[in-house]
Amino acid sequence: MSLRSATAICTRMPKIQHSSRTLRRPLSRTDMQTQPQSEPRPTRRTALAVRMLTAGIALGLVLLAVIDKPYGQSGAVFGLYKGVLFAAGVCVGALCLAPLSWNQKALTVLISVGLSLVVAESVLRGTLGPQFDTIYQRDERVLYRLVPGAERIKVLPPINGGAVVRYKINSQGFRGPELARPGESTRVLVYGDSFIQGDFSQTEDTFTEQLRGRLARKMGKSVEVVNAGVEGYGPDQELRRMEDELPTLKPNLVIVAIYAGNDFADLLRDKLYRLSSDGSLQDNPSMSFDESAMKGSRSEPILRKIMRGALIRLLATQVVSHWQRTAAYDPNRSYGLPVTGR
Repeated sequence: MSLRSATAICTRMPKIQHSSRTLRRPLSRTDMQTQPQSEPRPTRRTALAVRMLTAGIALGLVLLAVIDKPYGQSGAVFGLYKGVLFAAGVCVGALCLAPLSWNQKALTVLISVGLSLVVAESVLRGTLGPQFDTIYQRDERVLYRLVPGAERIKVLPPINGGAVVRYKINSQGFRGPELARPGESTRVLVYGDSFIQGDFSQTEDTFTEQLRGRLARKMGKSVEVVNAGVEGYGPDQELRRMEDELPTLKPNLVIVAIYAGNDFADLLRDKLYRLSSDGSLQDNPSMSFDESAMKGSRSEPILRKIMRGALIRLLATQVVSHWQRTAAYDPNRSYGLPVTGR
């Protein structure tokens, strides 16, 4: 070995020893603070809470899908809305079998989405409630009636003119303003179904308002015409309301509007009365009423109503577009639909 090589080896040895001493020395407090801390593992209690909360949400979605009653349908119907809820419940339940970290992240997303839906529903109910809330409520005597104090905002589709219909139900359950005291003016009480209630018509265009204006001009004095029409009513329901309301309202004239198209079938649907052996009319104690026939429920989420309305409008648009593309489409026909503004 040459002198130059030996000198080079001796020169490197202190550096190697210094390096080994540096690697072997214990970590100082400063070094420990700079080292990245590993994430703490969740305790057994935390993991159990996450799994149980996830399972509870999954079970709630499945139960909601089972007990939910679709709008306008009765019996065991498993519609699109129920199918989505059931599938969501199954997927959430499957998270209980996933790794805990996945379960925690998915649970955070579920809670965030749920809170967002609750806030959105609250805001929509406060701003768009009159447009989507039903104005009908269950009634033991006449099956259903208008909700006193309710407000109605109905946006007509373009095929029906596209107007916005606004009206209120007074404190006594009639469409229109509050009633005057009996005897202050000539009072006419008009009973009927949707043709009288006029849910698609502005207040000034309803039958009762038109009648009030004509009677006032003919008689030369103020006339009060009460709109007692309720959509879907039959003669049996109108009879019961007259028995209850005429003694209190004391009208000078009562008009009952009968629509031959379906009013007599309403008697078979409602079953409020039956004929006795001697042919007299008697109350039917076994009357029943399918609440799904009503115009939705006041407790139904507005978000669901919005989605259903959007789906109906989309389907209607597709149907009209299909008609327009066919040679059999006649733009001068309404195809049974009430077309206005054309």
